[in-house]
Amino acid sequence: MTTYKHFLPNQDESKVCDHFGLCGGCKSYDLPYAEQLIIKHERVKKELSRFDCVIDPIVPSPLRFHYRNKVEMTFFTDENGKVGLGFHEKGQFNRFVNIHQCALSPEENGKLLSHVRNWANQNGYPAYQKKGHDGLLRYLIIRDSFHDKNKLLILVTKENSQALAASLAESLNAHFNIAGVIGSDQPEIADAVLLNHQVLAYGHDHFFDEIGHCRFKIPSNSFFQVNTAAATLLYEHIRACIQAGENVLDLFCGAGTISCYIADKAQSVFGIEVVESAILSAAENATLNNLNNLSFTSGRVRERLANLYFIGSGDEQRLRNDAPHFDTIILDPPRSGTDKKTCRRVAELKPRQIIYVACGFENLAYNLRSFIDTGYKIERVIPFDFFPNTPHVEVFIQMVV
Repeated sequence: MTTYKHFLPNQDESKVCDHFGLCGGCKSYDLPYAEQLIIKHERVKKELSRFDCVIDPIVPSPLRFHYRNKVEMTFFTDENGKVGLGFHEKGQFNRFVNIHQCALSPEENGKLLSHVRNWANQNGYPAYQKKGHDGLLRYLIIRDSFHDKNKLLILVTKENSQALAASLAESLNAHFNIAGVIGSDQPEIADAVLLNHQVLAYGHDHFFDEIGHCRFKIPSNSFFQVNTAAATLLYEHIRACIQAGENVLDLFCGAGTISCYIADKAQSVFGIEVVESAILSAAENATLNNLNNLSFTSGRVRERLANLYFIGSGDEQRLRNDAPHFDTIILDPPRSGTDKKTCRRVAELKPRQIIYVACGFENLAYNLRSFIDTGYKIERVIPFDFFPNTPHVEVFIQMVV
């Protein structure tokens, strides 16, 4: 068994979090990092125990603390009747912890949270109350660029978000490097952040960050790996698996981050993603990185595969004679995974290798079985720790014929 005793994090293991035990975010915070890595490795091993495969040692995160480039916090009324800002209490849906310094978010955000609380209380802007549907302030989303050292903020309110976001921007701008502040009205009672009605109040509606040798434009509502440093390690490993001159199909490609990262080795990369705005971002990111061998299309992955490469329907469906050949197919689906038909169609394209990136275990074994039943075998499994101090783990899986 790998012990990880050799692993020395570049941050102090004795760091103290004043909120641990109350906040439900860092469930493994009290465990030494080496022990966290062992637990995560064993979990991946257990989840994949039905398959004949060896699990490589887990790749540690370069940062144990302050690694998250996105946090989402809730406004509430504290026991003193003041506006608070923080996370849910552990196991509670209607009680909150007033966060003064999150150990996962960049250190400077502690000062920013204090400033936002003062802004709300000094101006008399009340926190939203679900009971009675009263108040204004609902959520604050902070997105950090680790490379450019600036922040994009989204202020979600019941109403009047543009004016409130402009007021917040004016208050913060002299003290923090702000790329933009966006307001979002959410009159709906729903607890989840919806971001259906965004309006720019200050600066830009996007920010820029870098993963390895690539630079990315990230719109306010776009997905971006929350641990930039760990994502660089994963992307570099994916890139190392691409042979020079290969044609690559990137499924669930999002804003094209993996596509851009591997483009210098591939002859071509074609990405498919259901979110149309993400595809627009992917095209922008290709241009930003001076890449001309990338192309993207939007649509549900299963349907686009069927429409692009297959003819017929039902059991009579077959691969088109003129369908392009892909040497590598990459799948990076959402946490819930994908479906059997998508897996089957990927296998019918007969790539040299299939690379599956899993951020959850809900349907992972089911999806892998679909590939194995069509003749692929698991060549390599590497866990990556994208989420120190939490139970979550990212998994790289390489399959070959």
